[in-house]
Amino acid sequence: MVNIRGRWLRPVVFLLAASLALAGSAVPVRAAPVVGAVFLFEHFDGVTPPNAPAGWDVTDVSGTAGNWYTREGTRYPSGYPAHSAPNLVYFNSWSASVGSASRLFYNVGLDLSASRDVRLSFWMFHDGQYSNADYIKVQVSVDGGTTWNDVGAPFYRYTPSFYGWTEHQVDLSDYAGDSRFTNVRVGFLAVSAYGNDMHLDDIAVYEVRQAVYLPLALNAGE
Repeated sequence: MVNIRGRWLRPVVFLLAASLALAGSAVPVRAAPVVGAVFLFEHFDGVTPPNAPAGWDVTDVSGTAGNWYTREGTRYPSGYPAHSAPNLVYFNSWSASVGSASRLFYNVGLDLSASRDVRLSFWMFHDGQYSNADYIKVQVSVDGGTTWNDVGAPFYRYTPSFYGWTEHQVDLSDYAGDSRFTNVRVGFLAVSAYGNDMHLDDIAVYEVRQAVYLPLALNAGE
């Protein structure tokens, strides 16, 4: 696992190539993709709930009943700790009417212009209590937050017979590696179906470096 500010982000495994050719030939050593630059990492632990950390804002997209808050542990369903204690952030779909939608977003632009392979990862609490189709969509803005684009498929809260945290990852490479992408904002659009709340934790935006192959000459007798 990669440790970023005391939190474990992603597994990194280094693999030695499985086959060796004749003595004296090159042996490829393959390193699995590793985390490079980290543009954002948020665990929501440095604030007193229900306040949001500096840099994070909320805006209503449909209706006014939906909102985002920080909290120590889950609200509905209750009794589950944050992925990294003590705090998490949640959208109140349990109390917001169907169709209520609010965006949680980081209001500081990220400069992704010099990176090509960029990912956003986050942990989401899933539960099997109500089958209502509450969901979250990852969104990106490149014009200071005026317009937002959906990235990837929605993430639904309901998972039959499961109560726990799951890590999700979204590819942001379409918004990286170009001079147009010096002010990229990321957001989470939550839409209520009047089921349980939707809880997130440990949000990260980071670069993934490509695997490197190093030819090592092995001579007989060494």
